Amino acid sequence: MSSGDHNAAAARAPLRIESPTKRSLAAARYDASRGTNCIHWLRGQGIPRGFGLRITPKGARTFVLRYAVNGRKRLMAIADGAIELDEALKIARSHVAKIDSEADPLADRRQAARAPDMEATCASYVAHLKAEKAASAKGVERMFARSLGDLRSIKPLDLTAAAVRGWREGLRRTSGEIGSWRAFDFLRAAYRFAAEHGDFTPTYGADYPFKLSLKDRRGRGKDEQPRTSVLSRQQLGAFLNAVDALELRWRCFFRILVFTGLRKSEASKARLEWIEDDLIRIPAASRRKSNTEHVVHLPPDLQALVADQAKAARREFSPWLFPSTRNPQKPVDNVEWQFGRALKAAGLKGIRVHDLRRTLAAQLALRAPLSVTAKALGNTERVAARHYAHVDAKAAGDTIAAIATEIAAEQKSAATRVQSIGDAKAS
Repeated sequence: MSSGDHNAAAARAPLRIESPTKRSLAAARYDASRGTNCIHWLRGQGIPRGFGLRITPKGARTFVLRYAVNGRKRLMAIADGAIELDEALKIARSHVAKIDSEADPLADRRQAARAPDMEATCASYVAHLKAEKAASAKGVERMFARSLGDLRSIKPLDLTAAAVRGWREGLRRTSGEIGSWRAFDFLRAAYRFAAEHGDFTPTYGADYPFKLSLKDRRGRGKDEQPRTSVLSRQQLGAFLNAVDALELRWRCFFRILVFTGLRKSEASKARLEWIEDDLIRIPAASRRKSNTEHVVHLPPDLQALVADQAKAARREFSPWLFPSTRNPQKPVDNVEWQFGRALKAAGLKGIRVHDLRRTLAAQLALRAPLSVTAKALGNTERVAARHYAHVDAKAAGDTIAAIATEIAAEQKSAATRVQSIGDAKAS
């Protein structure tokens, strides 16, 4: 081999640095014979194959990783040469782990760069809700506009659990515990929606930004004022007085919930064809949680009110017992707003629509066997026992006090009888 061929082969041979150190890396120089892609490949124990230091003609240094995925060769810049070698190796090893699982870290990086920020992600989710004509679309849009804050310009893949936790804590001070958790749920839904539609590949496990600690899960949903699950008689009376001031459809709607225990969804989607003289017959096909027919008996005072509402619905040519005020061909969809009006007029707080069903269940449990409670609520006995056959602490205390009074009276009566018998024998 001539000296010229020998020099050419040497020029084509890869540049290597064995067992690199800080000094050997600093001594590496740009080789003009290599063109613009002058790479010194690093070799040694614990160094991934294909890991090197690229030096540009201007002297800029970048750690790179060469690999192949699905037969395609890749060269990926992973860190600036100014960082320590150990840090660059740590990043390289994480990429190698992804490559071993047949993932392409360079493609993931490019996808992340194209991914929208959280503001655009949330806007896309709101547009989806509007296209689906979801009732929550306007509320979600207002919430994002008001409370997205510092998360607005962050990319979804750059979102961390610490950032989300700090954001929620800030909301908790301004919007309360319940409001902050509602915003948390909407933001998580927007994140998942964008991931499902291919905007980015989400990270789950320990790096999932919406991961909740045990303390968060236990404290979730707790507000400054305790929630009510069973209404007292005074609260129920105040609520019904406030309901009587509403228009016919809402007066009838909320009284059905109070006196029959129907769920909000069942009552709002009740059809006129289900109404009979003294009952509402809900077919099995219309019950999502059960495949059995549910017969709801109406109290005498409620029968006339239901009949008046049915006539009003027929005048609107609606198939629903409670048609929407905007479109009679659809059922009502603003139940929560009307419920809030009634609560405000009654001076009540911390009460949900479903608490009306729980209240009836508690009253039935005090007066009837479990089988009757289950039949009235349209549940099996097992489900009724688990969810509704309970009473609040005050009702349980009152019952125990009444039993204790009866036992004491019986004891006193027995003592009186014994005394009478003793006096009779003595005489």
